[in-house]
Amino acid sequence: MITLKAASIGLVLITSFGLVLSEPATEATRASNTRSATADNRFLGRWSSHIIYPSGEVSDGAFDISDVVPESSNRVSVVHSLRGGPFTGYTMAYPDRIEVQMPLGDGRVAHYNGVLVAADRIEGRYFVTGDGQSNHSHKRSKLSRVSGEDEGVWVITKP
Repeated sequence: MITLKAASIGLVLITSFGLVLSEPATEATRASNTRSATADNRFLGRWSSHIIYPSGEVSDGAFDISDVVPESSNRVSVVHSLRGGPFTGYTMAYPDRIEVQMPLGDGRVAHYNGVLVAADRIEGRYFVTGDGQSNHSHKRSKLSRVSGEDEGVWVITKP
């Protein structure tokens, strides 16, 4: 009976010790999974941006999209050749989407929302709001829009 109790206590101690040692390994595995998710991010790279307004197509400069620090599977760093940066872009899957908001410096915000339609092409919407209103709000009022060409079709391609 004493031998059975000693063996049970020993087994509990060994199991507990093993769980404590395996925690750092689990955390390291999670970190490597995050890195692999960003390594496969299809938005990374240099892109050429165009906005198609009702009056015609306009070159919008270049987007340099890279990983954020620390790396994340759903955020990227975006530098715009005309507007500067870095700005944070948010990526989502199913379908592969990207959303970027760029303050224009005069109280307005440029919103870029696109879907990856090919390995070298993103298509979506561009619009400007007159305040810091989120692009997640589907109820944009007429008052928040800026007069003129404040929205269009956004096409971005890899050269």
